[in-house]
Amino acid sequence: EIYTGEIAPLRPYDEMHLIAALVRIGRGLAHESLTVAGAFVLYDEHLEKMLSLDKFLEACEHHSMPISRSEAEAIFARLSRSTPSGMRLTFKDLEAELSRNLESIEEVARA
Repeated sequence: EIYTGEIAPLRPYDEMHLIAALVRIGRGLAHESLTVAGAFVLYDEHLEKMLSLDKFLEACEHHSMPISRSEAEAIFARLSRSTPSGMRLTFKDLEAELSRNLESIEEVARA
């Protein structure tokens, strides 16, 4: 792995629009019975479990993710990391945010 550390989690009040878009991605994946790896592996050019912005957008469009292009770009901008080959969104970070935000939504629903 060429990246280190953890990204800061999304902040519920400041980034609600991103959280909502992530929840829709999670629902889109679930609807198609896909995992992050299953949905994005074909777009992972170097088999590093990470995507460039172009490949992330292409994958979202291919899988008809229920988010707009600007939402996908905002998610990428917020969650991507700087790597020697440019900014990349790792599968691990996307999975972590999807899981974290799904748990938050379920918590709110139970309350």
